[in-house]
Amino acid sequence: MIDSPIHEANEDIRSWSYNPLRMKLPLIVLPGYEMSPAPAPVTPLVFHWFYAKAASSESEQQPQQPQQQQQEQQRAEAGRPSEPVDWQPFSRGDSALLEREYQAGTGRLVPVLGRRYDVDVAARSLLPVYWECAPGTVRRCSWFSRGVHEAKFMPYEEHVAEKLEEIYEESSRTGQWHRDVQLGEEGYVVLHSPGCLVHHPGITHAWEEVTMPDDPSRPRQMRRGWNTVEGAGIPADEPELVNHLVFVVHGIGSWCDLKFRKVTECVDDMRTMAAEMARSHFSSALSAGQLGRVEFLPISWHHALHGAAGGLDEALRLITLPSIPLLREFTNDTIVDVLYYTSPIFCQVILKTVGDDINSIYGKFCERNPEFRGSVSVAGHSLGSLILFDLLSNQTGEAPDAEPSSESPEDGQLSEEERYSALLRALSLEQHGDTLRRAEVTDVATLRLLTDQDVEELGLPLGARRRLLHWRDKANNKPGVDTVTVSYDTNTGQPAMHYPQLAFRPACFFGMGSPIALFLRIRGVSQLGAEFRLPTCGSVFNIYHPFDPVSFRIEPLIDAANVRRRPVLVPHHKGRKRMHLEIKEQVVRMGTELKQRLMSSLQSTIGSVYSLGWMSTTETSASVTADMDTTEETTDGQQQQQQQPQQEQTGEPTGPVGSLNGGRRVDYVLQERPFESLNEYVFAFQSHLCYWDSEDTLLMILKETLRESGIEADKVLKTESSTEAEPAAASSTSEAATGTVTAPAAASVSAPTLSAPPVAPIPVVVSEAGPVEDVPLIAAGVPGPPAPAAPAPAPAAGAGGARSVGGRPLQLPPAAGGPVGMDPTVERKEGAAPPPPPPTAGFRRS
Repeated sequence: MIDSPIHEANEDIRSWSYNPLRMKLPLIVLPGYEMSPAPAPVTPLVFHWFYAKAASSESEQQPQQPQQQQQEQQRAEAGRPSEPVDWQPFSRGDSALLEREYQAGTGRLVPVLGRRYDVDVAARSLLPVYWECAPGTVRRCSWFSRGVHEAKFMPYEEHVAEKLEEIYEESSRTGQWHRDVQLGEEGYVVLHSPGCLVHHPGITHAWEEVTMPDDPSRPRQMRRGWNTVEGAGIPADEPELVNHLVFVVHGIGSWCDLKFRKVTECVDDMRTMAAEMARSHFSSALSAGQLGRVEFLPISWHHALHGAAGGLDEALRLITLPSIPLLREFTNDTIVDVLYYTSPIFCQVILKTVGDDINSIYGKFCERNPEFRGSVSVAGHSLGSLILFDLLSNQTGEAPDAEPSSESPEDGQLSEEERYSALLRALSLEQHGDTLRRAEVTDVATLRLLTDQDVEELGLPLGARRRLLHWRDKANNKPGVDTVTVSYDTNTGQPAMHYPQLAFRPACFFGMGSPIALFLRIRGVSQLGAEFRLPTCGSVFNIYHPFDPVSFRIEPLIDAANVRRRPVLVPHHKGRKRMHLEIKEQVVRMGTELKQRLMSSLQSTIGSVYSLGWMSTTETSASVTADMDTTEETTDGQQQQQQQPQQEQTGEPTGPVGSLNGGRRVDYVLQERPFESLNEYVFAFQSHLCYWDSEDTLLMILKETLRESGIEADKVLKTESSTEAEPAAASSTSEAATGTVTAPAAASVSAPTLSAPPVAPIPVVVSEAGPVEDVPLIAAGVPGPPAPAAPAPAPAAGAGGARSVGGRPLQLPPAAGGPVGMDPTVERKEGAAPPPPPPTAGFRRS
């Protein structure tokens, strides 16, 4: 056979061996590793536990169609996540507890994340304790990967990580690298060396979830163990000590901010910010062990009102017009909640839900935290603040009523299984007993805890579902629609409701963006009075944004004279006012001072004109005096009006503001951001939702709640130093005027006080040959050339003795013929001519 270039190329292809260096792949080599086929020791693998948070929380309430369920099942079989998730690492303490339970295999639930969640290690599920939502997912992670444009490493599925670890250990023992591991649709992984691991994604899976600007076909970096990931952060363990508990009630709608997040997610961010604020503003208390943490727990009532059992959404859907569907859906889900609360029927449902949930969650919290001895506060946003205000206004201070038992006296002699079977027979649910037992509903207590969504998911017929829900509401003392009796308060016109009694006395009540004052006025309350206060809560704070269209002031409702008081300005969390507010105050102050000076100058000018006038008659003098008095009264009145806003800007009350907040101020206004000042109308809607991520609001809540426990915030050094700088500047100005320089009191080395002695007037010597010229003096304290060795000549007659300035002798020029305008203390050279006179430009002194 004749060799040809084509034949040689074919031979090269046949004999070509896999070489990653020839493929020009982006090889990532960790420091300390080498690409060597020699056997390497296998370092112990460190496992860390992670939990997944879904990117959207709305999916937990929406049932999936069969096609969607089939797609989810296929994705799960392929080892791919059902939706974009954000994997977060547990703290070291929580991860150690989960790993210990994993090794023991006892099947117990492990409390994590401040005991707000329980983890079922066998089922890999994260279960919330205090609120209802879809369970999360946990994972025991050991291998991680990251794309070129991704910010963080994401963990592999556990079965994929086990396969990778098996091949990695085998290659480390044998020294055989450059091996690839097929992952199906996920692509394949190439193990070049212990420190060079590359994941090549599969084309099918990659192009299904392509997100620009990342190229899905580009290799991904891999890491073995979370401890080898660059910049890997592990959150700190939450302190076991809880100083204060705050319940947070949301307002209208199912979402709370512009990110369309539920109240549970917003409260999670508040809890994270509170931990950061504690480290930055309460570091002394943290170091001393006095401060642990402030716990925030959400209270949600929207699903109880709009759930499937109530049928409100379905009833509204039947009467809603088909036009502008998005806007009408938004209206039915949010704004209608205000109308529901004004209805006697649905107002009772909302009050009952909020009160029962607060008591239930408080009981669970005390059970899971038996060492808790702190106080409790409540906070509400928008309509939630009104709900809490109505609850607190109708507290009697007595313990909540015990739940009525749904069992007859003879039922106490039966076993739990017998009572459960008897209840199913009474409700005609015997044929559905197997369905309930498959759902692990095997006792009466579990039946009473079923929610509307749980009963719907059981798949019971409509009649059986209605009977079960009716028994549950009756057992839990929830009034039905047909048993509500409406009566009205003759003083306020508000329907009289059954207000649940809370199991604690709240220390503080915080209203954020609250319309309380508006609803009180609508109910006919014209004035609360200085003696009005909540029966069980002694501190009330009305926090609002200046551009919030839903917020209203409460202080003028206590006393109409309080309308002249400006609300208290909430301090910035960094310890100072915002720059644009300081500039605005400076401009207002400068304008006020300029106006006062103009009026004073005008008054002085008018007085001078009248005093120098030629009118001397009595009538004329009387009219002049009357005009002068009128001018003075007008000027004094204008000055008082100009000084009044300055007094109001300080935010300091001139007296107690009723008993609602123990004599303290009630209205507190946030500082708007600089860009919000550009147009108030543009940021009005956003300002009503800004409280969830406002550091200023959260810092104020922390200060007030921790003050109940005797914990004060650290003093801001920057503010103290800037405050001390103003008197220092004023003293330096006065010292410069008096000629005295005083060393600062904070100086480590005390300096002597330097003062210039009083200097007598220096006689001006007039030369016969020229005009008068001033003798320049040397400033005090400025060192000069050494004095001449020759003794100073005697002063001229009548000079009053030797003169000195700043401790230096001053030699006056001779009476005649001497040089004028020169330093007399400097030795004069022989033959030196006096300096020429300055140019006169044709002018002469007369």
